[in-house]
Amino acid sequence: LDTGSSDTWVVTQALECVEISTQVPLDQSACQFGNLYNLTQGEWTNITGLEFEIEYFPELEILDGDIAYAPVTFAGITVEQQEVALVDYAAWSGDGHSSGLVGLAYPAITSAINRTTGDQVEYNPLFTNMVNEGLVSDAVFTIALDQVPQNYSVLAPAGVIAVGGLVPEEYWEGDFTSVDIEITENIGNVTQLTWYTTTHEFVFRDAKTGTLRSGGTYQSIVDCGTAPNFVPTLAAYEVNAQFDPPATYNASLGYWTVDCNATAPYAAYVIGGVEMPMRPENMIVRSLNGLQGYEDVCFSAFADGGIPAIDGPMIIGEVWQLGYVIAFDQGNQMIHFAER
Repeated sequence: LDTGSSDTWVVTQALECVEISTQVPLDQSACQFGNLYNLTQGEWTNITGLEFEIEYFPELEILDGDIAYAPVTFAGITVEQQEVALVDYAAWSGDGHSSGLVGLAYPAITSAINRTTGDQVEYNPLFTNMVNEGLVSDAVFTIALDQVPQNYSVLAPAGVIAVGGLVPEEYWEGDFTSVDIEITENIGNVTQLTWYTTTHEFVFRDAKTGTLRSGGTYQSIVDCGTAPNFVPTLAAYEVNAQFDPPATYNASLGYWTVDCNATAPYAAYVIGGVEMPMRPENMIVRSLNGLQGYEDVCFSAFADGGIPAIDGPMIIGEVWQLGYVIAFDQGNQMIHFAER
């Protein structure tokens, strides 16, 4: 699942796997997908002639393929004619089990390309079609992510999603805080909704003085498909210095590593005027984003997102979302947050 993109895709048996940084051809297994899709056994129809082309931040993974139609069933709801990307080229580092993705953001950032002109061809993602076809009672879906303990299978339950409403009440406590979904700034001439973007403040406590410091007020995308929180550069350096012992920047990876037994600082997002802290146990992440060769290395949950006015929105990642139930309300163009 990915609230930071809009396409539904599957990887086919025709996959060509390449190395991420050099695009040198590799064995299919090197991309670490699960079982690949056999197109002769599915109900694929009308391969459109449109190309699927996408690059995923932050690992710069690349996928390419064709757009086709297929019946897609998700949460027991079936869209009979859904655009699905059939991936046959990938620079990817997977988990060895998944071989597809459901993107839940807006049509404006779908990734179909006209092969002749090179122009984007916008289409309706899966959830948008569910809404337009009257298959859900409300244009909202709700996600409650669970932290999966170390050494559990990647197939272990990792949370719940409700399509067309809220997850059961036992998943949250207190009231929801609601904010508008905003047009994303500093990414070009954008005039429509793209991601689930909101403006908020980031705050953290100074380990030496005990005072609460501001890491800035800016836009972020609420993205369950990205593990770390990407915050502005200065805030990233400052908050990572508050771990005890302090986190250490790894220039080759672009992330901060931290002692697995370190004491995490207090940090929170102020959303809709409400201070929403991050759970300390989620601030130290083992094998961030599944980086190969770093399975036993611990990383800080905070990464350098650049300068918002130049580099665009930051990201509120999966690690923060583990502490909250989040309702993505396309019908009212709002995001609703409640504590787990």
